[in-house]
Parts: sequence; C-alpha cells; structure tokens
Amino acid sequence: MKIGKHVPSIYNDSNIFVIQLLWREARLHALWQEKKHSDNPPTSRYHLQELLQTALDLDVDYQAWEVMIPPTWRYQMQPNTPETRATQDPKWQKLILGSVGAPGEIHSHASLKKCLIYAFYRTSRMFLLRDTLEILNWMFRMPEPGPPPQSGRREWGRESASMNTGLDTESLGRHHTLTTVHTINVIEKASSAILSNFIVPVDGKSFDDVMGMRGYVILWPLGTMDAILSAGLIPDSKTSSSDSPADFYSLKSTSLNQKPVRAAQSFYYDTTAAPARNESSQAHEGEYDMDNLPMTPTSARSSPAPFVPEPTATNQHIFDANPMHPNDYLNEEHLASAGIKSPRILDVGARREWLNSMLYYIGSELGIRKALAVPTMEGYLPLVQPKVDEILGRR
Repeated sequence: MKIGKHVPSIYNDSNIFVIQLLWREARLHALWQEKKHSDNPPTSRYHLQELLQTALDLDVDYQAWEVMIPPTWRYQMQPNTPETRATQDPKWQKLILGSVGAPGEIHSHASLKKCLIYAFYRTSRMFLLRDTLEILNWMFRMPEPGPPPQSGRREWGRESASMNTGLDTESLGRHHTLTTVHTINVIEKASSAILSNFIVPVDGKSFDDVMGMRGYVILWPLGTMDAILSAGLIPDSKTSSSDSPADFYSLKSTSLNQKPVRAAQSFYYDTTAAPARNESSQAHEGEYDMDNLPMTPTSARSSPAPFVPEPTATNQHIFDANPMHPNDYLNEEHLASAGIKSPRILDVGARREWLNSMLYYIGSELGIRKALAVPTMEGYLPLVQPKVDEILGRR
C-alpha cells in the first residue's frame, strides 16, 4: 500500500516518511543482490522488467518527498562563487569550498537533525539509483525480446501481452540516461550539503567544540558517493570545471511504457551567468527551461594531470557490501547502439579527491577512525593527507 496516497499528512512527519522510503529501497536492494548473485541469475529482460519498474516507481516517490515537504524542512541554496565563499571561515573556504572537486552550490540547513534526515534520504536514493543503473546494465547485455508470450497468464505482475513494451534497447537507453542524470544530481546535492553539517548551530555547543556527531552524519553519504564513482557507473568528463552541473532535464515520465519527454544533454550550468539563488529549495526535476539555460564548455578551466590512485586492498570498495558482478558495469557500446550518449558532466577524479579529503578530515580531526579506511584502501591518502594537514596547520 502506498501510504503517501492514503495518508497525505505523513509528509508532515518528514523523517518518518524518509524511513519508509529507506525501508522500501532496502527491500528492493536485497532482492536485487539476491537475484544477481543467485545460482540462476536472470537471463531475459522479461525477468527484470518488474524489478526495474518497481525501482522507477520508487524513485518517483523519492522525488515526491522533496516536492511535498513543508517549508520548515527546506534548505537555502547559494552558488559556490568567490563572493559567497568569502563569507565563510577561511578553513572552510580552503578545505570544502575552494578545493579541487568542490560542489557548485552551498546548501544551508536549519538544524543537524534535518542534515541527518536529508543525508539518509539522499544516500538511500543513491542506493536506489545505483541499483537501477545496474539492472539496466544487465538488461542491455540481454537480447531484445521478440514477440511477447501468448500464454495469457500474468508474468512478473503484468499482463504478458504488454510485457514487450518498453524493453527495447532504445527505451532502456533513455531510462539509463535519465537515471544517470538523477544520480549525478543527487551526488551534487549531497556534496553541497556537507558544509552545513559543520556550521549549523547546535544547542549547547559552540562552533569551537569538536563534535564527532557532525562527522557521523556525513560518513555514510561520503562513503557511498565514493563507492558509486569508483564503480565506474558515472561517465567521467575527464575535465575540471568550477561550474556546477545543471539539473538540465525536463524528463518527467519514468514509466516503462512511456518515453521520456526529452533526453538529457551534456553541458555545464554557468553559475556566473545565472542569478544567485538564495531561495528555499524546491524539487529541481523538470523545472528548467531547456532552451534558455546558459551554457559553458566543459573545458572552462584547465585541469592538472589526473591523479591515479593505487588501491592498497581488493577491488571491492569498503562501502560495498557485496562485490560487483561483471554485468553491473556500464558498457557504453550498448548505449551507443541505443542511440543514447551518456551525459558527461562530472569530473569523477576531482570529485573523488574532494570526497576523500572530507573523509580524511572527519577521520583525523573528529576522531572517526572508520572514515580513514576509504582514502587508505582506495589509494587517496598520499594525495589528500598533506593537503588537508597543511590547511589545518599541521605542517
């Protein structure tokens, strides 16, 4: 039962509704892990159709939460420009806002509790979007279905006569593009909220107090984002830009039986040309005028030679409970055959450097030793440790 439809007031208890979303994703995630690692993994797109539709429908409910939350739960946004950075403590300017791979926006929350709820909401949605991408990557490797079965019986919760709809490679390619865009968008939002965890007022505490809780709130999001980016599920732009990626799509349909309104395009949002945004947050999906967005080339800023980390452990990321299956990975040849080009709007290497810097900071400064595992095992420690230590005056 979709409780949100029957009890709309549940949105007023926003933290409760997020827990329900997280529970539903946990069930879907467990089912997907069991299915792909079973002795009889799926071999037909029909076998994954219901699971894919469930994932797409669940993401619609995730998006609805941001639309329907009361104003008291919304956050403030500002572009991460030199002018807005100048209003922050020099330490945060150097460590979070002006460093390599920093997000293009700054989000401000009203309390640490709301930071926590948003962290749970976005991180669980990242799990959902990753599951969706993996399901689609599996389906790309399976042949396009022929004529639908004529048995007349219900399969996977749908009438067999309609099961062929939406399983062609072109339709799946559009869903893959949209899901990729959503994933990048959520990563951007989660990254933009990191600063707020360190500067939001806490009753009975001064800003000089070292609070481990501030670090624990962002440990799961930081580690999850790094795991997704290290998995190669997000195409790498191979460039660096000071501009934040736009929520640049007007794709509103996520039904398997409907085609999206418009496929995503690849460009950067030019925050220097756009008006400053300091209004309360709204759900961004579909609200931009595609024809009037300012754009800037992806080569807007030169980038130094990319850093190549040398992992000191196995290829499995410490934030991945199970090893990835070979079919989980993105195969761009399949997308090309569908006529879909993945949006290349995220400098994965730069963002991973930023994420690992944050993890090293909360591990070394806030005493959360578990946070040090990612930069250590992923090979980023030699890069981020001296930079962060210098900012903190340890060198």
